[in-house]
Amino acid sequence: MIKICGLTNEEDVAAVTRLHVDLAGFLFAPSPRRLDPAKAADLIATLPAGGPEPVGVFVNETRERVAQIVELCGLAWIQLHGEEPADFARGISARVMRAVRVGGGRDWDEIAGDPADLVLLDSFVPGEAGGTGKTFAWDRIDSRMQDRGFLLAGGLGPDNVAEAIRVARPSGVDVSSGVEREPGRKDHAKMELFVRRARRAWEEWTDAAK
Repeated sequence: MIKICGLTNEEDVAAVTRLHVDLAGFLFAPSPRRLDPAKAADLIATLPAGGPEPVGVFVNETRERVAQIVELCGLAWIQLHGEEPADFARGISARVMRAVRVGGGRDWDEIAGDPADLVLLDSFVPGEAGGTGKTFAWDRIDSRMQDRGFLLAGGLGPDNVAEAIRVARPSGVDVSSGVEREPGRKDHAKMELFVRRARRAWEEWTDAAK
């Protein structure tokens, strides 16, 4: 599974579609990549049926506001990056991705048992909710996460995604700033290289396991 996040414009959404990635991320939290919901809805409307699936990224937003944006934009997923309670998404018609900052105080028992549909492991940086562009020690990920399944984020790019997959064995990878030419604008050559190297790494992993 490949997620490209921080999309802000039609050209980048078209590139994500052309590369057949699985998830397209749109930010509704403080960031240079933050979108007005109406603008996000227009971009999401250009995604073809069958994928990429749109993901809305939120940080400590109200349940009512998230539900409104899910409805307006047709989000398939909500990605929660704050301190939202376990039952936050009750009644919201989208799957839940829980972002966890590794080293931020949650233990692996709690992370592996999180009720979210999918867990995203990101880097812990004090005072930041995520999107820092910094990596963490992939070899310290608890082995139980292999059964749980997770997305790996934090400082990934074309130069390290294959190594990240080899070491961490994630179900998917998430990239934003690692394929940008400037905040909010993607470098399409980097996007293509990232996707190609990630897919090749998974193919090599699968072949080695046979």
